[in-house]
Formats: sequence, C-alpha cells, structure tokens
Amino acid sequence: MSAVVPARGVLLEAMPTETSFEVVAVQLPLVAQLSDGWPTRAGEVRWDAMGRPVMLHIGIDRWLLPTANAEVMDLARCAVTAGSCVMFEVTGKWQVFRCQDRSIARILSSSIDIDAILEQSECARLVVFDCPAIITRRTHVHWILIQRSYCASFHTAITSAAAAGSAPGGPSGASR
Repeated sequence: MSAVVPARGVLLEAMPTETSFEVVAVQLPLVAQLSDGWPTRAGEVRWDAMGRPVMLHIGIDRWLLPTANAEVMDLARCAVTAGSCVMFEVTGKWQVFRCQDRSIARILSSSIDIDAILEQSECARLVVFDCPAIITRRTHVHWILIQRSYCASFHTAITSAAAAGSAPGGPSGASR
C-alpha cells in the first residue's frame, strides 16, 4: 500500500491494484433473477469480512467488483452462466483510496456534500474535483475510487482543498 498525504495530515491510502470487474445486466428486469448476496438496490454495497467494498451497485443494472474475491466471483459467474449478465475485466480502470480521517468530508466539501449524497444510499457514482469517482463509506472509513487517468488531478485538487481548510460550500463559501 502506498500513501498519499495531502496537507493538514489527511491520509489517503492508495490501495494495491486488484483484479476487478464490471457486471452489466442483459436481461431485464434483472433483480428478480439474482441470487441472494447481490446488492439489488441502487447505491447498495456488499462488504467483505475485512470491511472492504467488494460489490457496488453503481448504476441501473450495473455493478463494480473492485476486489474480486471468490464468493463474489461465484455470484457473478452464476449470473453470466444464466445469461442474465455480462462481465468485463476492468483491472486498472479505478484507483481505490481508503481514508479513515474524519476530516475527509470537510475536504471534499469544496466539490461535493458527501454526507447528503450518501444519506440515502451506501455508494454514489459522481464527479469529485472534476474527476470521475465512486464513493462509499462504512462507519468512519471512506472508500474513494477515482478513474486512474484522473489520479494526478485528484491528488492536486484534494491537496489544495486540504491546504485551504475547506468549509461547506468551498473555500470561498460559494456553492457548486
């Protein structure tokens, strides 16, 4: 694991790249055809025993499997074998960051209101500091997935926001 340390001591851990997949439904409505264990509500997340997100419902009939553990892969393969879904390997598309620092919501506030966004769902696919992202959290741990080609921009933006001491609405107080 490598670490990115923006100003003011906020620690974002860049997690190692793991084999990952996106699963897309091809038979609709799909939810009735899925076995137990699938997150079926929009924004729902399945977590592993170590507290990592392993299956995120990121869009209509679309899931991201950022950490392809055996149990989740079995669920996905069953859906593919049944002809309900197709699965694409997307290893390297997303960089996963973990942040246990409670101030991350304040820092992100210059771009988004993460508390409001995650009020009704466990994860959201959105744009953070002009970077395509997926964000989820469990207790006080935030998981931020950034499209890999935007990682340098994200690092620059989050470092700048941390240094500016972002307040709700952004450093200038303006809403975005």
